[in-house]
Amino acid sequence: LATGPISLDAKVNVWLWAIAHIFMFISLCYFIRVPLRMSFPRVEKLIFKISLLYAVIGLIILFINAPQVTAQLEANGVYLFKVPLISILVIVSFTTLTMVFSAATLLGAFFKNELSLVYRLRGLILGAGMIVYLTSGPAHNLIRSPKGTILVDALLILAGFLFIVGVFLPKIMKNKDASTSP
Repeated sequence: LATGPISLDAKVNVWLWAIAHIFMFISLCYFIRVPLRMSFPRVEKLIFKISLLYAVIGLIILFINAPQVTAQLEANGVYLFKVPLISILVIVSFTTLTMVFSAATLLGAFFKNELSLVYRLRGLILGAGMIVYLTSGPAHNLIRSPKGTILVDALLILAGFLFIVGVFLPKIMKNKDASTSP
């Protein structure tokens, strides 16, 4: 959705933009549980519930304002959404709070010597993925060239790859250890 229209109907694309944010908000609500469980397990459930409440309220605001979102194809082929300020504030505040907290907590785990190497590396990889995602996702709103769009799309793919590796790292390391043992 960030790099081009899915439908020839601009109104459909605007509603798909809003729907895409449902998935982003829900995934952030669940993802934030990882660093909370690592560093602040006593408040994990409370913050999870607060983040879900914010997500619901934020999504209501996004959907109320969705008809004001416009999309246009620039002469150079870049597809841009023009989003109302209130929607931008809802998205930026939620993503920044959850992602910066997650990145800082996960990267902090890398420096905790009492954690196993696998979990330290996991923190490093997931934290790095969060930083790449946090910077490249919003960059779609600023990019005005096809090359820039390709760059931020590639960075989003890299962030996704880092998330996958970070999530499955314990299993990868376990399988590696099993295959190298006699």
